Amino acid sequence: MEKNPAAGAPIAVDRPLLDIADLSVEYRTFDGVVSAVNGLNLSIGAGENLGLVGETGAGKTTTALTVLKLLPPRVGFVTGGRVVFEGRDLLRAPEHDMQTVRGNRISMIFQNPMTSLNPVFTVEQQIQGVLMQHQHLSKEEAKERVGAMLELVGISRRRALEYPHQFSGGMRQRVSIAIALSCNPKLLIADEPTTALDVTIQAQVLKLMNDLKSQFNTSTIMITHDLGIVAENCDTVAVMYAGTVVERAPVKDLFEDPRHPYTVGLFGSLPDPDSTKERLDPIPGSPPDPMALPAGCHFAPRCRKKRPECDEARPVLRQTAAGHYVMCHLAREDAGAGTGTGVGADAGVSSAGGDAR
Repeated sequence: MEKNPAAGAPIAVDRPLLDIADLSVEYRTFDGVVSAVNGLNLSIGAGENLGLVGETGAGKTTTALTVLKLLPPRVGFVTGGRVVFEGRDLLRAPEHDMQTVRGNRISMIFQNPMTSLNPVFTVEQQIQGVLMQHQHLSKEEAKERVGAMLELVGISRRRALEYPHQFSGGMRQRVSIAIALSCNPKLLIADEPTTALDVTIQAQVLKLMNDLKSQFNTSTIMITHDLGIVAENCDTVAVMYAGTVVERAPVKDLFEDPRHPYTVGLFGSLPDPDSTKERLDPIPGSPPDPMALPAGCHFAPRCRKKRPECDEARPVLRQTAAGHYVMCHLAREDAGAGTGTGVGADAGVSSAGGDAR
């Protein structure tokens, strides 16, 4: 990965839209220090759909909140790294500048709409406020746009004057999506946006997000447990474990040839209709305590292919094929499907979707 530009420097044409380098984040609690993100490296290009997957507690949401500088005050702290968006390090940007970025250049669909929507304002007021602040529309222009955005996510514009508590959980999530999409952001961070939606609305929302990509070259970070959604909607997949990316690859490559033992384990935990196995092969054990991470590879205590060096030294993220990066001591450049040399060569992985939790 190339070095990030200094804060405020112009971005080169071939640089990614968002470049996260060596990011570390911790939560300082009364019980101790929680290492939520540990030396994470991640980038996304213009118009790219990136799927961010991993078990609960892997640091996916913390990474997203850090990009927007929304970590809880006096508890969440960035201890290292950079978050460069359009050539500028957001971690160094003053709060006034971040207010022009949030909801405008970068939008986020939060996981829990009940806490992300304001209960004392109508849906119309909440979407209208975003449009007036960032798009500089008049009150009447914003009002008309509110109706159009609600209909885009399957809600009648006649319900614009209602309050969040008058909507079901799925409809509140659709309102949150309408707010996030209203300013046609360059980067959309979607934190499990379809969790509370039925299958029909889920398909509509995913189509809407894909249409944004086509019309406005919008980039999307899709945080999800659903590997089926990743397979259908993402260009690239990044797998997180214990606060860092352990594997990243184009979606087709990762589904056909996973190379990190953790990724192989995720697929082994999913039902495969084409397999003759009678039982699934789940990953043994549990994720490590973020307050006491292992000294070497964080996955080593659960890894069936562990070697002595895995307990002693933390591996680096290395390229094993074009666009395919793996953080594992066992990763080889000659790893690949059919060669019998890759970490996941004997995994028998199917491309069927499923839940990665």
